Amino acid sequence: MKKVISTICLCATALLNAVDKPNPARRVRLPPEELAKRHAERAERRAERIRQNGGIVEAPYNGKYVVVVDAQKKVGRKPFEEFAQSMFSGLRFPTRIKTGGGVAWPVTGMDAGITILVAERGEDPILLVAPESGWAVLNMTALSADNPPQDILEGRTMKEMWRAACYVLGAANSMSPSCVMTDVFTPKDLDEIQVYAPSPEHFGKMSANAFKRGISYKRSELYSKACEEGWAPAPTNDVQKAIWEKVKSDKERGPTTPITIQPPKAK
Repeated sequence: MKKVISTICLCATALLNAVDKPNPARRVRLPPEELAKRHAERAERRAERIRQNGGIVEAPYNGKYVVVVDAQKKVGRKPFEEFAQSMFSGLRFPTRIKTGGGVAWPVTGMDAGITILVAERGEDPILLVAPESGWAVLNMTALSADNPPQDILEGRTMKEMWRAACYVLGAANSMSPSCVMTDVFTPKDLDEIQVYAPSPEHFGKMSANAFKRGISYKRSELYSKACEEGWAPAPTNDVQKAIWEKVKSDKERGPTTPITIQPPKAK
């Protein structure tokens, strides 16, 4: 009987605690106008912070590049430029685009870490890959065999260039439906993929292999940070000049090596 009473008491206590405990507030979904306003405010604050720190400058880059050789006439330059931008935003790897059907193969003299040749190759398959040699060939003849509209072909081209880069850099198939590295058997399978780049799961593997081939991150930094690290270019406006002089003065007073950049030329 005592056990039954104890059990009833415990259940009652738990019930009272559950009743007394307030429910956590649900997250309120803001209307689109308010979301847009907040995004704009954040972007404005970020832009002001960048301005106060002298803007963004690029650090010197001494590594190798992802090289795209455009040797075809099926599409214009747009998918190649978008691929380069996507490669930089996703992995911070710099890409060079070389155009012209007379490019020697394999590409030399361009500091190529890996090379993707995009050409019209007759009966070749859509994609040929040589990971050991660091190159891939995208056959535009096979990719456009069903005569798709230009925008569809541009999308296929960008997706296949990313697939080529993933294969060459050791990041093969993905189980994610939101990834260009899902199974593809025909050009129309590419059209069903709603994204144009691989999912982030591939980036670690790609980065590791890219580093082995001499490709590294291309770094952009605030001018103030670049001054502190000693690699900033000479100032080009009053904001940068003030930052440069302050950092130089701080370093000369401290135990570290003074700033190494050259002062602006006197007008």
